[in-house]
Amino acid sequence: MKIVQRWVVLSFFVISNSFFVPTCFAGVGADAADFLRITPDSHVAALGNSGVANGDTDFSLYHNPALLSQTKNRYRLAGAQTQWLLGLQASHYTASLAWSFRGGNPWGMGVFVSEWHKSFNATDPFGNPAGRGDYRARNAGIALSHAVLPTFSLGVTVKRLSQSFGEQGFSSQRNRISASLPAWDAGVAWRTPWKDVVMAAAYRNVGSKTSFGRQEERLPTSAHAGAQGRFLGEGFSWSLEAMGNREKAKALGGGLGFSPFPGFTLRAGYNTLYNGKDYGGFTSGLGFYFKSFRLDCSFVPLGPLGSVQRFSMSWRS
Repeated sequence: MKIVQRWVVLSFFVISNSFFVPTCFAGVGADAADFLRITPDSHVAALGNSGVANGDTDFSLYHNPALLSQTKNRYRLAGAQTQWLLGLQASHYTASLAWSFRGGNPWGMGVFVSEWHKSFNATDPFGNPAGRGDYRARNAGIALSHAVLPTFSLGVTVKRLSQSFGEQGFSSQRNRISASLPAWDAGVAWRTPWKDVVMAAAYRNVGSKTSFGRQEERLPTSAHAGAQGRFLGEGFSWSLEAMGNREKAKALGGGLGFSPFPGFTLRAGYNTLYNGKDYGGFTSGLGFYFKSFRLDCSFVPLGPLGSVQRFSMSWRS
């Protein structure tokens, strides 16, 4: 049983590495919670993963908790589905609230949870079928933000991460290899004197090492800085973000949004992490808005690896 169990883990690490290698990240087993690298929402994914300064998305607390106190909406609810490569699926949910005490500078608070799941065929060291295995992961937490100045906000997120591998059909926890640990994010956001331009930075996925089976792993800690703005009225928007992680990988992403008429937005972007030999690094998406409801979708082609689709729905008031 232990041989099969270890082979289940090794098999999935090989699978997961196959879709993280194109993004120039670390190799097999280098990081725990690799799923944290993947953008949860359609809005930001369509703009080349440039979300650190994007207060327009209802998933802003995933990218930068400081944005929670800069929203114009009091309440926000959102959910998203991601169809990742090789059948990996994810669901993301978030709720946030913004308020002020006696007319003071705004506060913002949000909660979120993400669930990842993947089933796969397990084999023994000789390549013989050994039943079905599955991978499960969760990212859940709470974020708080405060505008310490009318145009400058701080934010922090505390979260709990967990992931496990196991064989399907067994109820005992002894048949699963799992790990969990706390982590945190921090961010700042500044509404500049230039009209509609926001500059922001965030430090994400900070935490201690964890042991997964016999392998000691680290979180995919990364630093982000970027800006967002509008031009030609409300018809056009732009965003830009630079990222560096603990493995000294660097990336630049950005995108443009165009609203030809109210209630509809076209988006296109580019990210250097997706710029491989067989795929161009381009991203795209659409946004539909009706009163307080929003529907967003994005499409990211990755050449022979396939493509990634995301769908997001939200309500704000």
